[in-house]
Amino acid sequence: MVKSLSLYPLGVGDFGATTLFHISFLIRADGRTIVIDCPRRLSEMLAYNRERGECAVSLEDYHEILLTHLHIDHAGGIAEIAEADLRLDRQKITVYAPKQTLEYLWSDQQERGVVSAAQISGGRAALDRNFRPVALSKPYDFDQFRLYYRATHHFPNTFAYLLDFGNYKLGYSADTAFDPELIEWLYQCDLVLHDVTWPPWWDDEEMLKLHPPLARLLELPESFQHKTLLCHYDDTNYLEQDIGQYRFLEQNRLYPLVG
Repeated sequence: MVKSLSLYPLGVGDFGATTLFHISFLIRADGRTIVIDCPRRLSEMLAYNRERGECAVSLEDYHEILLTHLHIDHAGGIAEIAEADLRLDRQKITVYAPKQTLEYLWSDQQERGVVSAAQISGGRAALDRNFRPVALSKPYDFDQFRLYYRATHHFPNTFAYLLDFGNYKLGYSADTAFDPELIEWLYQCDLVLHDVTWPPWWDDEEMLKLHPPLARLLELPESFQHKTLLCHYDDTNYLEQDIGQYRFLEQNRLYPLVG
């Protein structure tokens, strides 16, 4: 059980977002900070936070990063840190992810929009100089919490996470198509962060294999909607949506959860 727990989003936007920053947030539990996802435009995102955020965040907070997957809007900041050697204290940053994700990140595979050593200046050496990879067991014990994960319907090796703090459960869908089994798994949580999309993507069959339409999420019980913050949305269209009992996750807003 934790005495103090908070959620602090630095970004909430989707792949195409330019005004909003891509989805990334900090979990602070009894003094320990875990960063979940590390998107491109990292330095710009941190500078914006310093100007407008409710909490001061810098690279000094980036001791531990938990990755959901390797699309650049979730992991492009890994490449930025490696290429510019941005660590302030010169200590390696621990990167947590399932084994297959880390193997791909350190590999010579090249795929558009996906981060790997082959696309990073300095390659594996740059990653080794800046990061310490830790493969997640199932579950994984972080001392302050226990982490559970499961694959989502998205790009291969994309994982949803459930963080169990004993007295509070936080779930994050990561990027996913609409998946009733995943939603059932997340239902046990006190707070859920869930991916969402809306027109014009509703009529795009390929997009609906990657992200859930708001219309399907609105079919879910109000008990789920009340405890769910929608994320991974675009710059402007979200303002026009009727989101039922859901709320939007807001970047640079502090969410105290325990204590």
